[in-house]
Amino acid sequence: MKKQTLIPLLLLFTIINAFSQEITISGIVKDSVGKPMQYVNIGILNKPIGTVSDYEGHFYLSFDKSKSLDTLKISRLGYKAKIIVLKKVKNEIEITLLEKVEVLDEIQLSSKKMKIFEKGKLKTDTKQHVIFSQPNAKHANLGTEIGRKFKVGDKKPSILKSFKFYIKENDYKFSKFRINIYSLKKGLPYKRLCLKDIYTSVQDSYSGWVIINLESYDVIV
Repeated sequence: MKKQTLIPLLLLFTIINAFSQEITISGIVKDSVGKPMQYVNIGILNKPIGTVSDYEGHFYLSFDKSKSLDTLKISRLGYKAKIIVLKKVKNEIEITLLEKVEVLDEIQLSSKKMKIFEKGKLKTDTKQHVIFSQPNAKHANLGTEIGRKFKVGDKKPSILKSFKFYIKENDYKFSKFRINIYSLKKGLPYKRLCLKDIYTSVQDSYSGWVIINLESYDVIV
C-alpha cells in the first residue's frame, strides 16, 4: 500500500516542476527629471515577492510564470505609485515616478507631560533567530522585510522617540536598513506613520544593538 500511494505523489511533484518556469525582469526607476531613484519598492501585490532599486535605480525581480497575471506595484514615499500588469512587462523596463505630497491625518497633542515608557525585550538571550539575507543570491536581499507588532501606550497620542533592534550575526561589510512604521488594521499594516524615509546602516560585520533616534521624524502613535 505504501508504494501505491508514494508513486502518484512523486509523479505529481515531477509534473509541477516540469511546467513551472521562473521569469526574471529588470529595469530602472527614475524621477520626473530623469534622475535614477534608489530604494524604490517593487513588488507583486498581495504576494511575498518584491525587491527595491539599488544605488543606481536598477532592480531585478524573479517570479514564477504562473504569476504573470498578477500586478506589479512600484512605490516610494513622496511619489505617486505605479501599477503594471506583469504580462505587459518586458524583460527590461524603465519606470518614471512623479512626486506626490503626502498628508497625514491631523492629531491633537496635549500640552500635558507625556508618559515615558519602553516596549520590547531588554535581553538578547531569546531563542528566536530570523534570517533574512541570502549571501549567495546577489539580488535576492534587496527588499527583504521583517516585521514586528507592538502595542504602544494607550489611546492618547504619543511621540515615538527611538527604535532599536538586535543583530545576532552579520557577515556583511556594509548593510543599510529602512525602518517603516505603520498603524494596524485587522492585524495588518494600514497607514504609514512617517512622512520621511528612515534609514540606518552598520558596517564592518557589526553585531549587537542598533538604536535609531526618531525625535526629528515627528512620528506620532
